[in-house]
Amino acid sequence: MAGVATVCASNHNRGSALMANIFGPGDPPELRRQLEDLVERGFSVRRPSPWHVKVGPVNFFPTTGRVTTDPNIKHEQRGFDYFLKVINKLQRQNAADTDQEIRIALRD
Repeated sequence: MAGVATVCASNHNRGSALMANIFGPGDPPELRRQLEDLVERGFSVRRPSPWHVKVGPVNFFPTTGRVTTDPNIKHEQRGFDYFLKVINKLQRQNAADTDQEIRIALRD
């Protein structure tokens, strides 16, 4: 796979051709299902390399199951299910932070 491929849910609605950009020629069926799942859940998915999946600051390395968070956190747990857990938690935290910022702005 050459370059970085990115796709998000809004791109997915425009057709499967854009979704194909995140798939590599050697991707196993399980990884393809995982990538589709991420897009269907509305995550913006990047593939910096064939062995690297990135959603926001969270990285997943399918061949090893390793999950890391930028800038330098290596999680002990591994696997796609744990990757989903981390990105879902981050998404909830971001939503809560945004809600708090709106409440503060409305008070001023």
